[in-house]
Amino acid sequence: MSLEHPLGRLIAAVAAIVVVGVGMRALLSVAICLRGDAILASLGPRYARPYYDRARWFDSRNTVAVDRIAFMTLLRPFREDVAKVLGDPEIEKTADSGLLLDRALLEERSRRFLRAADDFKVLARRFGNSRYMFFAALLERGHRPNAIVRADMEAALHLDPKNTLARRALERLQ
Repeated sequence: MSLEHPLGRLIAAVAAIVVVGVGMRALLSVAICLRGDAILASLGPRYARPYYDRARWFDSRNTVAVDRIAFMTLLRPFREDVAKVLGDPEIEKTADSGLLLDRALLEERSRRFLRAADDFKVLARRFGNSRYMFFAALLERGHRPNAIVRADMEAALHLDPKNTLARRALERLQ
C-alpha cells in the first residue's frame, strides 16, 4: 500500500501522531514542571503541587517533579504524606543523588533510621562528604552495634580529619 492510497495516508498520519505524542510527553512534562516552579515562587507549595502531580502523570520518570514533590513533603508536618512519597517507585529505585538525599531525609523523618543511614552512607561515598557519614553514624546509634557506629565515625574522620563533631562522638563511643 503506498502513500497515494487514502488508507496509506491515514496509516502514515496516525503513526506520525503516535510517534510525536510519545516523544512530546517528556517535553510537556518538563514544561509543566517549569510552570509549577513559577507557581511555587509566586503562590507557594499548595498551588504548585498539582502541577508537579500533572507532570508525573505525563512522564512518570520525571525526576525533577519527584524531587519537588519530595522537597515540599519535607516542609509539611504530616507523616502520611511522607509515607506516600516514599512509596513512589521512582524514589524507591533512585540512583539520582538529589532524590537519594530527599529519600534519606524523608526516611529519617518517618523514623526509618537504618534505611536513612544506609542512604546517607551511599551519599557519603559518592561525594566523599564526611557530614553524610557522620549523620549516618548518628542515626545508627542505638539501632546497630557500636562497632558499626564506630567504624562509620572513623570513616567520617577519614573523609575529613578536621571533623571535630565526629572526633568528639568517636571519643565518647570508646
